[in-house]
Amino acid sequence: MFELGLLNCLARSGMFEDYQLAARVQKQARLAVSVQDRQGRHKVSVHKQVSPVYGRLEICQIAGLEEARVLQPEPPPSRRIEVIGASVSNGFGNKGHHGGLMGAPTTQSMPAPEESDPSQAFGPTLGRLLQADTRIIAYEGSGILGAALPHVPRTVELWRQATAGQDHPRHDPSSWIPEVVISQAGANDFAADIPDRQAFARAYVDLLKEVRRGYPGAWIIILLMPKSIQWVDHPCQDMMYTAYAIGMHSVVTEAHRQGLNNLELLPIIAHEQIQHLGSNSHPNVDTHRMMADELVKIISQQLRWAR
Repeated sequence: MFELGLLNCLARSGMFEDYQLAARVQKQARLAVSVQDRQGRHKVSVHKQVSPVYGRLEICQIAGLEEARVLQPEPPPSRRIEVIGASVSNGFGNKGHHGGLMGAPTTQSMPAPEESDPSQAFGPTLGRLLQADTRIIAYEGSGILGAALPHVPRTVELWRQATAGQDHPRHDPSSWIPEVVISQAGANDFAADIPDRQAFARAYVDLLKEVRRGYPGAWIIILLMPKSIQWVDHPCQDMMYTAYAIGMHSVVTEAHRQGLNNLELLPIIAHEQIQHLGSNSHPNVDTHRMMADELVKIISQQLRWAR
């Protein structure tokens, strides 16, 4: 038996042999998992999520290991992937079942905590498939020009922060340099209205220039998300998506004009391939896996990473 002391918010403990545990705690709580029926080594992973919707989680204490021999953790993989984005990148609503088949009505109420599993988003899944250390910088509602939720930083502000939502300490890019940066940012700017295209492109390129200064050799992939994810219920779906696609192409054109190389736009998953959605028109776990599989093929070929 071991206990994990938690303070505030959504806690997830998984990959515990075949154990899965998810709980929402309001103030303080303890999660206890029994392994008395198992012999030998047990691998435990705790996924910590900082969220403007669910609050902040602090791991206070791990107890009950007095008679166990705690092994040194294995070194992290040498490959590194960074994902920059918003709710899709952190798995928001990916375990919900409100979306149903493509085009079916979806609920726009806020998903319950157990309906989101960041560990099953496309970034962490991609990391597991490619045996890469993966970092996700994503806040639901965050955008290039602004944010859809109060107290949520813009994407460029989020990238500068060492801890999401806190201006200090600042992120030190030299402390962790990825070979690949995947940006899913930008879709939220077109969720409710169409921004000025030039202003959007300039602001996005400002973010990309900061990323390039921090990671001079990284391959930057900018994802063009499919219409079925962001705008499935929008009354002006075609118009909004067309504006978004043109805006994203404008970003890459402006980036290349300003001398940013080793950067490209990648349309991810053909529209007809998206079959199921989770909560709030967000991709479900199966769709995240499809996205990861698509990225595995592209990254493996480009960087010659064997699986």
